[in-house]
Amino acid sequence: MHSGTRSRQSAFRIASITALILLQGCASTADKAYQEGWRNATVVQPRVGSAVVDNVVKDCRAERAASDGTARYALLSYADRGSAPKYYVAAVPSDLSVRAEQWYQVNVTDCASRWHRSR
Repeated sequence: MHSGTRSRQSAFRIASITALILLQGCASTADKAYQEGWRNATVVQPRVGSAVVDNVVKDCRAERAASDGTARYALLSYADRGSAPKYYVAAVPSDLSVRAEQWYQVNVTDCASRWHRSR
């Protein structure tokens, strides 16, 4: 084997190992965010009043009703890693204007979390 071939193989191995390490870091960040409750969700209904909403996994109206009478709520839909869609009544941040079919990254475990546009 020529020394040039060995150098290319070594460089390829180093590049492969570096790529694996970098990809693992991305996966770890995504897994951590997922474990913390962050999901990509779409707005199904931009305004939800006090009516009962069937089949929701979490309803922030119950948590926040006593503390904030001016809060707005929206019905969101998200998928949990391949599961059927789940529905979540979320508190809309006061400075945010939302419309049906907009996508946000939301924390489905924290009713007070910020929303971030994701699409």
